[in-house]
Amino acid sequence: GAAALLAVAWGALVALLLVPIFAFKYLPPLQQFAADRGWADVFGLNPVTWALPLGISFFTFHAISYVVDVARRDLPPERSVRDYLLYLFLFPHQIAGPIVRYSEIRDELKGRRDVTLEQSVYGASRFAWGLAKKACIPCHGGVPALSPAEIHVMSRAIPTWMAHAIPT
Repeated sequence: GAAALLAVAWGALVALLLVPIFAFKYLPPLQQFAADRGWADVFGLNPVTWALPLGISFFTFHAISYVVDVARRDLPPERSVRDYLLYLFLFPHQIAGPIVRYSEIRDELKGRRDVTLEQSVYGASRFAWGLAKKACIPCHGGVPALSPAEIHVMSRAIPTWMAHAIPT
């Protein structure tokens, strides 16, 4: 009946959300597998060479968690596209760890927030200080993974970059 049709529709939506992750993460290795066996010539497949978007798994599973919550009626569907996109792409929760459910931050997205000049100056200074630390304090953690040629190129490129980045 209607419930079965609705379940199929929700399943189709989840499948649709999985298309990008399949296309970007799993299709290239499958095409390489087919090419290694000579099957690509038979089917006339061209190899996929596009770059993997950053965070594709996070965004995909984040969107699926929202769809599942709505399908299970744990929360009502969001009527505001702006609030849904803000939830999906909200930067602070992306670096906080696991996927944050919409129901956990819905009230914060809907609430009114008054921003003062003092708060804006404080936020801008924190951002600038963090950016300065990121740009000026070298990260030696990645150096052992680099080849000697890459280290040589980086040792010449970083001072050049900093010379252009620092105003005179």
